[in-house]
Amino acid sequence: MQALVANKGTGAFTQVASLLGSRSLPQDVELASLWSTIEENDGWPLASAPSSTRCLRVTRKPVGPDSFSTVALDLDGLSDDIATHGNDRDQLATAIHQHLSAFPTVADYEFLHGWAGIYGRDEKQGTVTVSLAWPLGRPEQPSDQDVEAVLTKLTPWAGRIPMQQRVHSVLGGDGTQLHPFLAWWAVLYCLSMLTRYQPGQWTTQIDVNHSIDAAALERLLSKALIAVPELALATIDEVSR
Repeated sequence: MQALVANKGTGAFTQVASLLGSRSLPQDVELASLWSTIEENDGWPLASAPSSTRCLRVTRKPVGPDSFSTVALDLDGLSDDIATHGNDRDQLATAIHQHLSAFPTVADYEFLHGWAGIYGRDEKQGTVTVSLAWPLGRPEQPSDQDVEAVLTKLTPWAGRIPMQQRVHSVLGGDGTQLHPFLAWWAVLYCLSMLTRYQPGQWTTQIDVNHSIDAAALERLLSKALIAVPELALATIDEVSR
């Protein structure tokens, strides 16, 4: 399913983005790329757009000897194309750097243990996990505050599922992260426009006998009944503090 989303620079979406300190969508963004910013869609990408850039899921690593003077995190969701470099560490490091260049908030990192490596692979999703470290600048183990500071730099909003925080790629030419509430807003708006103005195409998209995206669409709309009200309430609370 191919669709583009963008705001016109005015209206409620742009105003709410400004109030939240979130990015807006001033340039066209693929629906499939926005789709991956919604944490409830983990494991359910739009199969019709496999080339779209996915988000990276962030997982804290346990504090131990290897994390001395650094904050270590796992980033899951990199394309498994980088795995083709196998044990060639230089080529693997170059491939990882190139992939992460699309994620502006991921910067100043080092490779864990000083060399690039893949620490997990999901063949079904076509993704791999890499472990990275951010130096503290002082010779001691990281505190919870240090970890939170790095996480906030990567992604300022935890969303509904804090253990599944995600880092966005460049969306619409801007590296600023998109608030979870606005991600839902943009995706549901796009689907509503498709339903309203292209009812024939929408009917085909939700037909499990003809559409490879039908199951993912049905699941998203089911999740929206719970996620959107909760996020709306949390967002109202966020701006009223």
